[in-house]
Amino acid sequence: MRLKNTADNFSASFHITPPYQMMVIHSSKLIYPRELYQRGIQRKRVELIAKDFNEYSRDLVLANAEDVKANYYFSILSPDSKGQVLKLAEIFNAQDISFKQILQDGKEGDKARVVIITHKINKAQLENVSAELKKVSEFDLLNTFKVLGE
Repeated sequence: MRLKNTADNFSASFHITPPYQMMVIHSSKLIYPRELYQRGIQRKRVELIAKDFNEYSRDLVLANAEDVKANYYFSILSPDSKGQVLKLAEIFNAQDISFKQILQDGKEGDKARVVIITHKINKAQLENVSAELKKVSEFDLLNTFKVLGE
């Protein structure tokens, strides 16, 4: 605390220092200043807790892509004429994919939208049938989604 010397109030300046203990706790010349000491304690606690978790480990084995199967949703624009659903069935059958549901919905000009939900297939079958559908000029593959929750 400092007092000012003014013309109205003339007094001697003096300085009150905080208690010695506070200076020692905050001193950087000690082994650890207080903040670093507390952080060190917290780090040691975390290391003790984490030690048990770090000792447990096992080899991570990923599933083969052929073993992971799911139902898929296909939205396809197809010519609105006889035999087009048969052609789609042949393309899917060549990849050993069966239909769970099939629906012809709406009409856009001379094309109809066909929605197919498959039984469970793997990623390789999905990629193969998608490639085959893109090769056939009659069909436009609009969307493919994985069906969740079944």
